[in-house]
Amino acid sequence: MTSLQAARSGDFAGDQALTERFIEQMGLICAAESMPRIAGRLFGLFLVEGRALSIHQIADRLVVSRASVSTNARMLEGLGVLERVGVPGDRQDYFVLAHNPYHRLLIGLVARMKRAHDDLVEAANGFAPGMGAASQRVMKLAVFFLQSSQAVGGLLDSYSGSSEPKGRRMKTAPSRN
Repeated sequence: MTSLQAARSGDFAGDQALTERFIEQMGLICAAESMPRIAGRLFGLFLVEGRALSIHQIADRLVVSRASVSTNARMLEGLGVLERVGVPGDRQDYFVLAHNPYHRLLIGLVARMKRAHDDLVEAANGFAPGMGAASQRVMKLAVFFLQSSQAVGGLLDSYSGSSEPKGRRMKTAPSRN
């Protein structure tokens, strides 16, 4: 199976070079969003593997320290991307890709934006009377967070937890046989 065939069939594990490139690309994507590169690589690994992995297995596979894996796996767990699972007879921590992690990411994003809005409104209302211009600037930022949370909330409503937004089909490239 060629790399292109592996990519088309979704079998990333079938081609080691393609798999490694994908995992590294996920690291770069997350790093561009101010997340740790290792967290993105972990996310990519779980997307490819689709099974529970121990901290030790992840560290060996990504050639990083177990401490770094543990820290980043817990962060991804907090974001709802990974879930901690137990393996009978094994005391190690295992992680697995959460069911519908993208929906969970959106829920967390909306919650963080609403919290930011509330904090900013409180701050704007707490300024001294002579700081009206500063208060207005902070209030504009609060409105930005409120409107953003509403827009993402609308996406969340349309998403419904499926793999595709409601009413839309994902387009795939035609195969070149």
